[in-house]
Amino acid sequence: MRRMYSIYKERLPSADLHSGCQSGRCVAFPKLQPTDVYLPAMLNLQLYVRRLIRLASIFTLTILLTLPLAHAQDPPVPTSVAPDTVPTGVATPSAVPTTLANPPPPPNTLMTTLPCTATSPRMRVEFRQLTDQQRRDYLAAVTCLRTLPSRLGAQGSRSVYDDFVYVHMQSVPMAHNVAAFLPWHRPLVSLYEAALQTLCNYTHAIPYWDWSVDAGRVSTALVWSVEYFGGSGDPDNGYCVTTGHFANENAAYPDMHCLQRRFAAGEEASQVDGDMEASQYSPVELQWILQQPTYDTFRRELENHPHNNIHGAIGGDMPGLITSVNDPIFWLHHANLDRWWYLWQQRNPELANTFSGNRQRDAQDANDATPDDVMIYSGIWPDLRVRDVFNTVGGANGLLCYNYSASLPTPNITNPLLLRVSQDSLPDAQPQAAAVRLPHVPDSVVAAVAATAAAAAATPTNGVNATTTARRGLRRRWRGRMTVGGE
Repeated sequence: MRRMYSIYKERLPSADLHSGCQSGRCVAFPKLQPTDVYLPAMLNLQLYVRRLIRLASIFTLTILLTLPLAHAQDPPVPTSVAPDTVPTGVATPSAVPTTLANPPPPPNTLMTTLPCTATSPRMRVEFRQLTDQQRRDYLAAVTCLRTLPSRLGAQGSRSVYDDFVYVHMQSVPMAHNVAAFLPWHRPLVSLYEAALQTLCNYTHAIPYWDWSVDAGRVSTALVWSVEYFGGSGDPDNGYCVTTGHFANENAAYPDMHCLQRRFAAGEEASQVDGDMEASQYSPVELQWILQQPTYDTFRRELENHPHNNIHGAIGGDMPGLITSVNDPIFWLHHANLDRWWYLWQQRNPELANTFSGNRQRDAQDANDATPDDVMIYSGIWPDLRVRDVFNTVGGANGLLCYNYSASLPTPNITNPLLLRVSQDSLPDAQPQAAAVRLPHVPDSVVAAVAATAAAAAATPTNGVNATTTARRGLRRRWRGRMTVGGE
């Protein structure tokens, strides 16, 4: 204050000074103008701001230099892929990892999760068990994810939704036609659910679609209503989806195209499995699958029949290993597959934490998978061991936090196709690729299949029934017609 006073005293004429007395002491004070007070304060503030900017710049530079370049070596995005092969550019590990890599920080991340306790799990319910408003809320949250900018920054990804498509594409060699099929997808569905809740304010658990209830009439199921997911694509417009909540949407992978569906219904229905391949996921079929005595046989039957054939029957983007997640119905389909695993675990508590089968897609007869096998999530979440995801309440370090509702009542079944059990993947048939879809079958082929079935009925072999033999013959004839994505 003394120094400031002396400065002002030197600058200001004596006329600008006045006397002030306090407690007997008289002191001369300068008559200060507003600029005389504010100018030094502003100079000091400017100095402090400069110092703060300098410190922030140093801190930011330090952080940038210590972070890895996560996507500097991203592989090129494939433009096409055979349905039963691994896409070019997708990592193909020579062996499934058995040790956890240094987990990345939850990526920027997509979400954070709350601690899961036995009293806090959410209840996943069938899509029809939601109210109309809850269904609309779910679809609105999905649209939200499709508009939020990508968090992974992967090549070709435009949005958080595309991030999930990218991660699933990278999983092809380690999570399809192998023992890890069910364990790998379980956390993925929960991550998607958490993204809906954390980033888009969705307040419920992800619903599931129990297609076994719709067997025989899947093409008219409620999910395909114009109020919800919309139906099959327009055949005059490349089978682009033009109805429902996702009408005229575009998909980013493998390259930009319209969202596509091509139902295997009506004229394109299978002559053996019926409309939308219904016999492959009928209530009778699912009950037989639930009776499988080991995890390996259960997983093979669930993946080869309901899983593959729902993907194939919907057509369009759904059959492709690298395009299936483009269709939002993917998540309700895989939530239901996870529910069937959950039911198998509940029915067989002594087997709930067992895991067996083949690690590699090209070694189907191997039995080398173990609960310590590591599952990779391409930066969307830290890697996990198989044993981490057995429990849906608290598994995956609290990421898994849900149970499943009892589904809808099973309808009365009168269609003979839906009363048969398909036993064509154990033990001699190889698991089929996720891109199987049987197009319309010419009459000549149907006649040949009928002849094969009649011959098989006369001379059954290895306990395999005539229907199974006929189905195998049909699929061998049409294997060359399998497609990926839109046709």
